[in-house]
Amino acid sequence: MAQPFYLGLNMSGTVSAGAYTAGVIDFLVEAIDAWYAERARQMEQFGTDYEHWTIPPHEIELAVMAGASGGGITAALTAAALSQNFYHVHQQSPAPGAHTNTLFQSWVRDIDLTGLLGHADLDAGGRVVSILDSTPIRNIASHALQIAAPLNQRRPWVRDGLQVILTLTNLRGVPYAIESETAASERTLYYADRRSFDVLWNAKPPKSESILLPGQGGEDWSKLAEAAIATSAFPVVLAPQKLARTAGEYNERHWRILQANPKCSEDGRCECERDETMPPSWDLKDPFPFETLNVDGGATNNSPFDCARFALTDLPPAWPAGRNPRSPEDADRAVISVAPLSTETMDELPAMPDQALFSLLMRFVGALVNQSRIQGENLKLTAEASVASRWIIAPNTTIPNTEPLAGSLLQAFGGFVSQAFREHDYQLGRRNCQWFLRSHFGLPWNNTIMKQYSLSPAAQNRLDGQFGFQTAKVKSSGSGERLFPVIPVLPTLTPEITVVRKAVDQDRLKSLGDLAVDRVKRVAREMLSQSHGGTLSDVAFEAGWLFVKGKLRNRLLTYAGFELARQGFMQ
Repeated sequence: MAQPFYLGLNMSGTVSAGAYTAGVIDFLVEAIDAWYAERARQMEQFGTDYEHWTIPPHEIELAVMAGASGGGITAALTAAALSQNFYHVHQQSPAPGAHTNTLFQSWVRDIDLTGLLGHADLDAGGRVVSILDSTPIRNIASHALQIAAPLNQRRPWVRDGLQVILTLTNLRGVPYAIESETAASERTLYYADRRSFDVLWNAKPPKSESILLPGQGGEDWSKLAEAAIATSAFPVVLAPQKLARTAGEYNERHWRILQANPKCSEDGRCECERDETMPPSWDLKDPFPFETLNVDGGATNNSPFDCARFALTDLPPAWPAGRNPRSPEDADRAVISVAPLSTETMDELPAMPDQALFSLLMRFVGALVNQSRIQGENLKLTAEASVASRWIIAPNTTIPNTEPLAGSLLQAFGGFVSQAFREHDYQLGRRNCQWFLRSHFGLPWNNTIMKQYSLSPAAQNRLDGQFGFQTAKVKSSGSGERLFPVIPVLPTLTPEITVVRKAVDQDRLKSLGDLAVDRVKRVAREMLSQSHGGTLSDVAFEAGWLFVKGKLRNRLLTYAGFELARQGFMQ
């Protein structure tokens, strides 16, 4: 039986740009479903006589999805969407009654700044835990991660046991200790955390923290919803999420450990890394309940590329070295990173930051977030033409000198301003994925996956004539090498997807400004009341509020209006 090309998805932090990642997934699923439907038809007509096939005959298998922050929510939503019928959104602004999928409904229609600026959380009593109201996010996650109408059988290109890995920032921390000759016990708390799930149809359950069974709903899908809320809880801005864990999840956790003396085989393969367990510094038995308080997974790991990469190395034939085959001829698995908030690049040197306290603080936070999205080694290897195990889809627009996404504006909260913005970003994700599959995500015809089918030169040339391409790098090198698409896009899906940038009017921005000012007032009143033991004078607070209200509203509207107008998103 031929080995499929193993695929992993790494979805990095998004904030409001999650609509873009959702659009990428929409077209990706549409392209693979269409290809596999035609593949089934040709298998029935021609069998394994691949000389007569009119599409590339190889197979792929989606094996893992890793996500952080908004990317984590999208990974969870995708797991649920793949277990059901998936309605694809071809119109940028579909009619209100049109069929849509879970991703579009959640990221485009259901989430909005109006709800986030509400005060349902404050009306419920208790302490202030976030600047924005997280109630809409909790409602969306709990509703979207219910499998109302499961498919009768698994999609053939989705692995039975699909892994879903969400990164978390565990504010409670997990204690670890280092004991050596020079230190009796060097103790630390480890905050970078994760939660893993496996979507099973028929396979035997592997060692996993939670098992998701399409069609049965229940407790484990609720756990996935809770983990999705936790990974997206932007610190301070959105409410933290408690998760009920057990000590066993940490006692049996595997770590990738670099080997001091790598073992090398005769063919030159070296075991540079190895899976090893490292239990925490506690005496807790596996069933012991260990509750954690969690915020945005992007705070400690905003692009969980390695989570997806290591999961792929374990698939047959396994690569115990912890490194997947990289060369275009040998690559039999790859991770695609969807990165909607890649750091902006410029033609000139970046300006020196302002040293004023507030400006410096904002710059520092931005540097930490951007640095966590992609590490230097991954950046270098992804850009290398000789590395075919790492790929990236990032926003690309046809409008020069403008920010591609509305969701990247206003400190990445711009997409929440208007549904029209999110519709734009979603459709741009579909467009960029279409371009990526058709002209970038390819391997040479002598790749190990395609060689399994022993195509004659005539059959290869016929398939190459319809589906093959050269990338810009190949063209510039002058090698003339042709590539086959790892995921072919059938002719019915090749018409170019159009995206229209729609501007918001000033009235919409003013109404949001009023809601923002009201939310700030409610949060400030609650916080001051709590700090004064509930004895805060309403007269004193109202007097002070009248002094700052107008200035705050004007500053918010000026900042938002200028940035949106500068990028063509405001009338």
